[in-house]
Amino acid sequence: MIVSTAIWSFLFGCKGVVQIDPEDIESLVVEPSEITLATRPELAVEQEFAAYAKLSDDELVRLDLISWESSNMSAGTIDDDGIFSSVQTNGGITDIVAKHFGKEGRARVTVVYTDDLIEEDVDQRVVNAFRNGNPTETSDLDITYPPNNVMVPRNLDGLGFAWDDSEASSESVYRVHLKSSITDISIYTADSFWISNSQLWSLIAASNSGGSVEVSIEAGEWNGNGLQNLRVSSPIDVEVNRFDARGSVYYWSSSNQGIMRIPIGTSEAEVFWDNSGTGGGCIGCHSVHNERMVVTHDGHDGRFTILGVNQVELDPETGSLEPETTIEAEIIVGPADQNRVTFKTLSPDGQYILGSNNNRLILFAMDTGVPIRTWQFDTRVAHPDWSPDGSQVVFTRVHGMARSDREFWGGSIVQMDIDLENMELNDEVVLKEYDDQTSYYYPAYSPDGEWIVYVRSSNDQGISQKGASASAANPDDRRLWLMSREGTIDISLDTANKNVNGSSPDLLNSYPRWGPLPDDDVLWIAFSSVRPYPLAQAASEQIWVCGIDPAKAYQGEDPSTPAFWLPGQQQNTSNHLPVWSNR
Repeated sequence: MIVSTAIWSFLFGCKGVVQIDPEDIESLVVEPSEITLATRPELAVEQEFAAYAKLSDDELVRLDLISWESSNMSAGTIDDDGIFSSVQTNGGITDIVAKHFGKEGRARVTVVYTDDLIEEDVDQRVVNAFRNGNPTETSDLDITYPPNNVMVPRNLDGLGFAWDDSEASSESVYRVHLKSSITDISIYTADSFWISNSQLWSLIAASNSGGSVEVSIEAGEWNGNGLQNLRVSSPIDVEVNRFDARGSVYYWSSSNQGIMRIPIGTSEAEVFWDNSGTGGGCIGCHSVHNERMVVTHDGHDGRFTILGVNQVELDPETGSLEPETTIEAEIIVGPADQNRVTFKTLSPDGQYILGSNNNRLILFAMDTGVPIRTWQFDTRVAHPDWSPDGSQVVFTRVHGMARSDREFWGGSIVQMDIDLENMELNDEVVLKEYDDQTSYYYPAYSPDGEWIVYVRSSNDQGISQKGASASAANPDDRRLWLMSREGTIDISLDTANKNVNGSSPDLLNSYPRWGPLPDDDVLWIAFSSVRPYPLAQAASEQIWVCGIDPAKAYQGEDPSTPAFWLPGQQQNTSNHLPVWSNR
């Protein structure tokens, strides 16, 4: 094949140039046709491209009058002379498009973002030693957190990585290697853990557009001149969702005796309300809707308080709370003897509270806390939840022994139509019916209204606090399940129910609550669990989060992803009953 460097001439012939009729051009060829470029912070790279006319005899003639475009300018741009300049802040993939009189040719550019983050106590020379090394894969170096195939939101701040190294010594250094087709980021540390931030995940998500990142740990002994005993763990995959998770998680900390709040995108819990001077006691049974929170004092049959919930603003640069942000809760309605309930749910329009108390469901006005209507049942009821469209409520019917609507045996999940115009509950349908072996409780509608997550456990241990939180004294086999709103699809969330290492011990997974409807097709669930968190010795139950893919659920497959620990919690406290709000 002959490559000519002649200049394109259309209809005009000049001495020393090749005269080509556009009709003779079969296609445009761009060279190089495919190339990978490595960029680093503050170091963009350039690449020159050329376009050629391919003629009928396979001759290639270089063209000069070309219109150049980059299909993805977040990866880089190209000028009129065919010089491509990469970005220096992230990786990406772009097509270089050459156009000439109706003809078009393309080339593919992969920009790999590379960065080395070195912690203060690590010799900078280990970077080249690791990058030039040839580690041996070993089972003695094992990633213990996060679990393989975990999915995290793009704006998650504080995702930790932990590993076990049976050959660790005082000279051990580690490389946390995060790698995909367009990112190659390494962190060098002397610790056996490392905690990331939201800026990193935003960068990875921006580059990988919802793809996965392979994570491996390399280890060696640094003697001041080189690495010895260089080893590498088996890799895991971390999927970074291409969108942010929104809102805040509010949970009850029994150790702090207050409601804590973690805005998604921050890594530190703040006290939202400690209820001092307003009834005292436990305020764990809480429900949130937009601008209002309702909390019950002292658990079963307690008086409730209605609080105002302010909007959380995050600093766009740091992802942390804005300095002027206050999280002080405003008391809208104080506790009174007329407003006693245990569990409650708030109407989608924010106008009503529906609470449970023994064998009654009671409707209250949100603005005053005054009871409006009471429905009496022949059993205890608990755990009401209002559908997002406002047409139905789902709740637990208690058929077995019970100390209260917090401590019972034998729960069934039922659904009823609610008609606020006529103040009626109608057409009770049993979605999950208890039997001698199994109890069902804590139902909650997904934000799109299509699914109900709930808890399922055995009935072989008598009365326990199955209606309260994951804090029963005697562990049982509590697991999260998902069913369609009409109950025709019913799936165990096996992946979310499992521990980090894939086992299924008694984790006490309980009180699942959905995040706000996201911009993506993945939904989020926060729940309580006593599973271990390898980066710290948690005192008791903590808040964990998993993703839900409804498309898999429609196919009858487990739609859950492995759960991750919600960053920002205090590990020395007992944290449970998470409620996820869009504020």
